[in-house]
This record gives sequence, C-alpha cells and structure tokens, in this order.
Amino acid sequence: MLKNLRLAIEKLGSIQVNAVYGPKTFEYLPETFSFFRKLGIKIIHFNPDISTDWNESAWSKLSDTYLKITNKFIKSYERKQETAINSFDSKIITFLKGGYGDRDRCGMGEAE
Repeated sequence: MLKNLRLAIEKLGSIQVNAVYGPKTFEYLPETFSFFRKLGIKIIHFNPDISTDWNESAWSKLSDTYLKITNKFIKSYERKQETAINSFDSKIITFLKGGYGDRDRCGMGEAE
C-alpha cells in the first residue's frame, strides 16, 4: 500500500486521502495525520465508519483524539505546512457562510 501511495504522489503530484475510522482505530488518527503529512499529503479526509456499532466509551474518547489532531493541525500551519482536513475546514467554511446551502454536496471522488 505504501508503495502505491508513493507512486500516486510521484505520478499525480498531489493526492487526497480518505481515512475511515471506527471504534477500534480512531485513537490512531493523530499518528495517521503525521504519517500522511510526512508523505507530503496535504488534503486529508477523516470519516467515521457509520456502518459499525459505536459504544459510549468510544464516543467519549473521540473528542480527546480530535483535540490531538487539532494540535497537530495547528503546528502544521505554524511550520507553514498548510493542511486541509475535511472535518475542520468544512466546518469552518460552513460556519463562515452561515450554514449549508441548498446545493452543497459531498465532493469525494470528484476530479480536482
């Protein structure tokens, strides 16, 4: 998988990645962020697996995990390494424009 990721980056110049997480994997998201940034990936999508059962314990720990990602996100900007994380950027943009518009749609899989 790593070989293919590096090949995609080499051939395409830049890529987006989608990391789907569940109750057993969400605690690794800060390391996932660092891993992708070290590869030079600047657009990262973190999306929960909505088809699995989430227990209360996992939900209660998720905010701590996102706080860790937030700190890495901020440090990335401080080092002039801009990174787009859908979970953060889309919420900020939505807030700034006053909410979702009638034509807002998911853009995953669309060509840049």
